[in-house]
Amino acid sequence: MFTRSLTRALIEAHRVDVSSGELAAGYEPIELRPDHVLAGGVAAVVALAAFEGLGSARLMPDLALVGAERHGAEAAFEGGDELRDLHEASMRVGAYFVRPGDGRCEQAHFERFAAPGRLLCSAGRRAPIAGALGMLVLPCGALEAAAALGGGAVDCRESGALGVELRGTLPANVDGHDVACAMIEKLGDGGARGRWIEFGGVGVASIGMMSRIAMARAAERLGSPAALFPSDAVTRAFLSAQQRDADWRKFETGAWEGSERALTLTLDTLEPMTLPIEGGDPPRPVREDRGARIEAVVIGAGAGAADLARLARALAGRSVHPGVALRIVTGSRQVRSTAEAAGVLAALREAGAEIIEGTLAPLAAPLGLAYGTSAGDLMGGRTSWRRAGLATCAAAALCGALEDPRDAALEGAAEQAIAEFEARDTVRVASASEIREHVPARAFPFGRAFDGPLRGPVLGRFGDGVSTEQVLPWGARVRSMVGDFDALSAHAFGRLDPEFAARARAARGGFVAAGDQFGGGEPWDTAALALVRLGVRGILARSIVPSFARLLAVAGVLPLEWANAADADAVSAGDELELPGLPETFVAGRPLVARNLTRGTQYTLRHALGPRDVERLRHGGWLANMDRAHSPRP
Repeated sequence: MFTRSLTRALIEAHRVDVSSGELAAGYEPIELRPDHVLAGGVAAVVALAAFEGLGSARLMPDLALVGAERHGAEAAFEGGDELRDLHEASMRVGAYFVRPGDGRCEQAHFERFAAPGRLLCSAGRRAPIAGALGMLVLPCGALEAAAALGGGAVDCRESGALGVELRGTLPANVDGHDVACAMIEKLGDGGARGRWIEFGGVGVASIGMMSRIAMARAAERLGSPAALFPSDAVTRAFLSAQQRDADWRKFETGAWEGSERALTLTLDTLEPMTLPIEGGDPPRPVREDRGARIEAVVIGAGAGAADLARLARALAGRSVHPGVALRIVTGSRQVRSTAEAAGVLAALREAGAEIIEGTLAPLAAPLGLAYGTSAGDLMGGRTSWRRAGLATCAAAALCGALEDPRDAALEGAAEQAIAEFEARDTVRVASASEIREHVPARAFPFGRAFDGPLRGPVLGRFGDGVSTEQVLPWGARVRSMVGDFDALSAHAFGRLDPEFAARARAARGGFVAAGDQFGGGEPWDTAALALVRLGVRGILARSIVPSFARLLAVAGVLPLEWANAADADAVSAGDELELPGLPETFVAGRPLVARNLTRGTQYTLRHALGPRDVERLRHGGWLANMDRAHSPRP
């Protein structure tokens, strides 16, 4: 008999309607209510602006945490105004704010709040590391996060769990990075196919917390929303070191029988591997590239205090090779304080490492190794970067070349749990005395209800492959306007049609016509919200990238595709269009009719929205549907 996995158990525990059926790919998503909401950078600005626009009296989840997009004050935003505005907004609503220097949002949350058995709704470019503590992570957009802040549910569209059974014991000088590489090698990029990755089996006990985090970071490349570990003795030891014993609960993975278990890994057979930090090339065993010259090694902000202690033990009594630049970025105030108090940073400096607080400067090295970093952390330069395990990085730093750490005589390189962390209370909610006089929130662009026939001009006609960056050009100038949606919307389609925004405002809204693959690239909420602010009611395209189509619907814009692709060429900018029969004719699975009043022609348009998305969009989008009083707003 099938025993449900831990993933399914946590989903069931957070369902809003337990009678709505099983979660399965291709069906109407189920609604989950998160315990925690996390948002960083631009996603945090948008989420808090939307939440304040709803006029909710208080935050509904147990915890909300926001902060800068990147680590370090100088990299948080292009300027300081956005960070100050985000801090003030967090104080107004009672959310925890992660100050620059405290670490990335997901790391601060992991250290102080993540707990087994809870559900985290995470918006922005956040690594889903909370799963290493037995917490289910559901990635979402900024508007979905805002809905969750106001007490709404978040849609779960994933198709269940992919079980990974770990057997044996992780060998010395092989760590979580190497386990992740083995999974990528076996499954291929995107091999999880939208399912959560759930680790289980007797081998889990030999995986330390830092290795679990490294494995959780690989979820995105594997095509998974997040990884999930059981809550066991390793989990308990980490929470105890944080003085959070009360947060520990024991959770074991379920038995995988039938289709749920997809992969078995025997840990004893794994070996050190490297992986290109960008590009789709597969992992390579270190032994195959042994001797390759290494001139730079970076231990990034994703490394924990236990990682730095492990590195210091590996370098003890030895010096970094004179041809290698070893740079260590301390990822949070807690990591830095804990490592400093234990003498770890002093030992690393003595061995020849450079300790950095903030942004890493470009390095001039043909080939470099990185641990605990993302591509965005490695600023510029011409270095070809490969991810590697911590022991492999230590061996390269000592030898000046790629070396199998199992043959490099590294002593004490096994991960050891931290007994007690320093600086545990750096992230907090501001007290009433710290909150300045209320600063009115800027108006948020809620969508308008579709309460009758929809009529308007074609405001612009664009070709194939229009990306979200072309819908809303991004950069220092535009980024500084995040939160000011009037100013932001002035740049919509600015590179393709500089007069678009002025034309849309003069017409008080209308439609956009486009070719194939509209909305590719990063599915930014800001791009959809800029269109809402300008009164765009629908996108009519040959095809719309599914992720952006759904985001348009969430924001309040109809994502429609021509049933006959040739009809896209029969519409010109300035044509007056009408969609009759709304809202009654707008239902799931049924096409809509568009009349070209200028040319006297008629077209059929289709959409892929489910019943719940249609119902929300009828009322102006997800947030407007939460509070119908907002739907008439322009």
